[in-house]
Amino acid sequence: MQHSQSPVPNLFGGKEDKKDVGDGFYEQAGSVASNSLWEAVAHYTYLAYHGVEIGNASYPYSISPSGRFVIIPESYYHGAKSHKLKIYDKTLNRFVLREVEPQVISGYNWAADERMVTVFFESPLKSVPLKIPKP
Repeated sequence: MQHSQSPVPNLFGGKEDKKDVGDGFYEQAGSVASNSLWEAVAHYTYLAYHGVEIGNASYPYSISPSGRFVIIPESYYHGAKSHKLKIYDKTLNRFVLREVEPQVISGYNWAADERMVTVFFESPLKSVPLKIPKP
């Protein structure tokens, strides 16, 4: 499948560089106003696809071998009771949320047919298979 070669809009409206990470996905740095007491401007790097913000690129994410899906934590805060993982289907332009234990993610492994992704955790050594919903 060929992706458009036209420029992708900057999510932050600025001129920050985009880093191509394959299959039309890119990481883009930018700044947003912060409501924090210690900083007025927060700096982030986001994972995106054709102007759709998928998630914070500093979180551990994985793009499926075909490039159709990406899995990324919605939040990744220490001390959280659970982590929600977003699975983005670029063909259907939709997100699906799956909840997992609040463990440090060490990696992902996609099934050959991409209907399942296994999430691996560091401590305790553990894995959780997550089904990818059919369109």
